Amino acid sequence: MTRLIDVDKIKFEVFITTENYSLNPIYSSEYKRGWNNAVNALEQQIAELPTVERPHGEWITYEQDYHYANCSMCDFTITKEEKEEFNFCPNCGSDNRPKEGEKE
Repeated sequence: MTRLIDVDKIKFEVFITTENYSLNPIYSSEYKRGWNNAVNALEQQIAELPTVERPHGEWITYEQDYHYANCSMCDFTITKEEKEEFNFCPNCGSDNRPKEGEKE
């Protein structure tokens, strides 16, 4: 299963960590230079990773039990209340919003 991640969040966290290292006097300049080289290499690898299209599914509600809905992509079950809250499946990440022009 494909795991979708927020690359901007990763970059932000790495930036904060890098700032903390660069401002901390206990780390030597060699250590900081090595850290910066590793961060630059990581950013380059992230930039070269392939992207994936987010799958599009829907929440399926069965007539016999309106209290629950299942993701059409992975069969993950959520409650009716959660269905109103989640536009995306928390299990597989599929976009379960109605497509443009479709009714829910």
